[in-house]
Amino acid sequence: MNLNPGSLRLLDNVNRQVNAEIRLTDDFEWRGKEEEWNYPVRGTGDCEDLALEKRKRLVARGLPRAAIRISVVFHKEFKCPHAVLLAETSKGTIVLDNLTNELLCWDKAPYNYASRERPDGLWEHFDQSFWEWQPIRSR
Repeated sequence: MNLNPGSLRLLDNVNRQVNAEIRLTDDFEWRGKEEEWNYPVRGTGDCEDLALEKRKRLVARGLPRAAIRISVVFHKEFKCPHAVLLAETSKGTIVLDNLTNELLCWDKAPYNYASRERPDGLWEHFDQSFWEWQPIRSR
């Protein structure tokens, strides 16, 4: 996908809109299941639900589906699993994340990447021997 001011604005707007509209809620809390990937319902969803919604909106606005992929990551500090949306662009891979409105290049985000969708819908897994961890900062 060609990254230009218009496409960057679209990525930013969709990331912010979905983050503002959807209340982050654990699947078990509202669906009664440990994990279920689905679109947000009644304004609530978890991280992968928000990633699915962002992708749906971006594709509906003309971005190529093959360039908008979900990735499973682990936070380098908190070591918890998470799902984000990756936009593969002409200027690098951009992370759309429900934990921040800021768009980050994949290597600037605080994550170790476990796997991501391929353009054909299958998943590729990354070598975890390169993962880095950070000590938990005092709050």
